[in-house]
Parts: sequence; C-alpha cells; structure tokens
Amino acid sequence: MGEFIHEQRQTPVAGRYDVIVVGGGPAGVGAALAAGRMGKKTLLVEQYGFLGGMWTAGLVIPVWDWENKGGIMQELVDGINAQGKNSSAGPLYTFDIEAMKLLLDRKMRSCGVDLLFHTVFADAVLEGDTIRGILVENKSGRQAYLAQVVIDCTGDGDVAARAGAPYWIGRDSDGATQPMSLMFKLGNMDYVQNMDHFPSEDGCTELFYYMRHAAKQAGLTDYAFNFERPYILRLPTPHQGIAEMTHVRGKSGLDAWELSAAEQEGRELVAEAMAFFTSYMPQFRDAFLEQTAPQIGVRETRRIRGEYVLTIEDLLKGAQFDDGICTCAFNVDIHQPDGQSQEGMDIPIRPYQIPYRCLVPLQVEGLLVAGRCISGTYEAHASYRVTGDCVAMGQAAGTAAALALEQGLTPRALDGKRVAAAMEQQGARLK
Repeated sequence: MGEFIHEQRQTPVAGRYDVIVVGGGPAGVGAALAAGRMGKKTLLVEQYGFLGGMWTAGLVIPVWDWENKGGIMQELVDGINAQGKNSSAGPLYTFDIEAMKLLLDRKMRSCGVDLLFHTVFADAVLEGDTIRGILVENKSGRQAYLAQVVIDCTGDGDVAARAGAPYWIGRDSDGATQPMSLMFKLGNMDYVQNMDHFPSEDGCTELFYYMRHAAKQAGLTDYAFNFERPYILRLPTPHQGIAEMTHVRGKSGLDAWELSAAEQEGRELVAEAMAFFTSYMPQFRDAFLEQTAPQIGVRETRRIRGEYVLTIEDLLKGAQFDDGICTCAFNVDIHQPDGQSQEGMDIPIRPYQIPYRCLVPLQVEGLLVAGRCISGTYEAHASYRVTGDCVAMGQAAGTAAALALEQGLTPRALDGKRVAAAMEQQGARLK
C-alpha cells in the first residue's frame, strides 16, 4: 500500500459562468470566442500567461488544414495577415508568434471572455454524472468555478478523464503513442527549405537530404539521425526559422515524471542538432539557437470516447454527416512510435467531416471536448489532430454550449444539425 495524506478542506467558489473553457490552445480559442460572441458569460482557463497553446507555447507555427474552414480560423489568419506577420514555407502558412499572442488577447477582450492565466485545472466538480464546474490551483490558492457547460480543450482530455468519461490511449496493438517533439528557433541562418515534394530517391525531405550528404562528406558513416523527415519552417522575420526534428519516443504525456524527462531529452536533442548544423552544414555555419519551446509538443495522449467514433473507414470514403461541424483534408500522419520516420501519408483519404457527436463524451453530462482528444481511432486521430481542425472543433463546441443553454438542453440532447447551421451563419465552411 502507498502512503496517503487525507485532506479535508473547504474550497471557495470564486465565480459562476455560463460556459467554462479549460485550455487556451487553438481549440480553446475557438470555443471561448464562439460562446462569448453568442452572449454567454465565459471563462477561459489557461496554464501559461498567454493564449495559443501549441502555436505559441509549443512553437508549432504551421497552421495545417486551415484553408477550408472559414469562421474563426479564417478570421485569425486574416488578423495575422493584416499586420503583415505571416509567411509561408512552401505550402505551409506560418506566422509571428508574438503577433498571434496579442491578436488572441484582443479577440477575447472584444467579446468579453474572462481570461484566467497561470492557472492549472485540478479536478472536476461533479453532481452525480453531471459536471458542475472545475477546481483550479494558481497563485491565489485553490478555487472553484461553476458553470452550466464545461468544454475540455486541454488536448489531453484532462477534464473529461477526471469527470469519469471513458477513453483510449495509443494504437490498438500495444497502446504506444506518437513521439513528442521539442521545437526550436534558429537565428542567423541562410537556408529556406523547399517544402514541396523534393525529388529524392527515397522521398526524404530536402533538409534531410542535405543532412545525409553533410554527414557523408564529414565521414560520419554511422551517424544516428533522430528523425528522417525534419523541417525548418520560415518565419516572417529574415534569417530565422523554427525546426521540427527532435523526436522523443517511449514517454507518456500523461505522466509528470516522463513528461519532465521528455523535456530534458528534447533539449539534449536540440543541442545535438545545433552542433551538427554548425559543424557540418554551410547553410548553418553562423546560425545560433535563439529559443527552445516553453512546452514540448505532445502529439497524442487520451482520445475521449464519444457518441460517435470517427474511423479510418470514414476518412477513406470521405464521410459526410447530418451533424458535420467541419471538413478535414489533412492526410493521416503517424510519427512512428518505434521508428525514425512517418507513415500513413499515402493512405488515400478523401475530405471528410467530423460529426458533432464526436465532441460529446460518454457517461458525463454538461461536458464537451474539442481538439485532438475527441472521439476517434488511432489512425483517424493522426489526421484530425492538427491545429486548423482544432480551431473549428472548438468553435463548434462553444456554439453548441450556447445553443444548449438557450434551449434548456444538455449538450448530449442538442441536435447537432442546429450546431452546424449556426456555424454556417457564423461564416464557417462545413463542406
């Protein structure tokens, strides 16, 4: 038996809201803006001192699969473009990170969303099988915030799991998850990567082609590359880029000790990559490391079981649904848990919809989820997990929360077709 401390405490209720959104990443941004704009008193809780999640804390600057979304996703792209803070890396849209932070602050203020930064979700407040709010910890201590609807945008499904919703983790055969990546920013480099299909004999990226050539020229015949499909993504500022190449395998994003070890391993991999660049590649001879991401990028943890489970068969046939709340066109992209490359990108998927039912967890009332933790299989998740899709899912969840309150229904009882119709009225493109 382990050792326990038994606590008895009274936690003050610090606020009451119509809607509480937990997690201020791309999904949380979409959810809070949608609920706030529909006139609902909304609280957005975020562990960092800024919004954006993987965009800003993770330095994950490519916005994948945004072009067909409309709605809030298009609005954010337009806001970055209006400032001239956008760039591109081949087919990828990228942005200035500080510009994104400020844009998101201003969007929230414009619709009256309350922002609670530097605050960690601690537990769900339950009454039977219904969530009534959340417990949080921050510099002010432990507090409770109550709401009629809670939206879990943590990415990891933390709220749903604490509330008792069932979930899956990893691939069916062994529970293994995709590796994590610590993104890093380089300065003073003279390289712009060709992001289009690079004509190598084995389909590798242009950067990896040059890395292999540099290793061969230096006589490093047995150099152990960590990842075989690295990219350096262009920023709007000259001679700067963000690298996506370090892969930390075999560690769980749900275990604090393993996550701590992953951050340390990621920094060692960044140091190794910078040493290779500056020692053997003329494009990076004078480059330097400007920054590692404040948060390692976690691709996969829980997938919350919902009223519908999106499958690879849905992706292959381009499934359309009466309650479809966004269309996804990103390929299946599985960073190998036990290899150095990616797989699934050749699976011939067709543009498909995510149904509202994937956002409604089983066994818990008053709760919605949005982002990579929605209900789907391991293979389907590898397509819809990207940030453009997450924003659209968040917008759907925020819209659904507001509609459910207006109609006196639970999110589960709400007709998903009404959510889709309301999103189209907001400018979202669903097909």
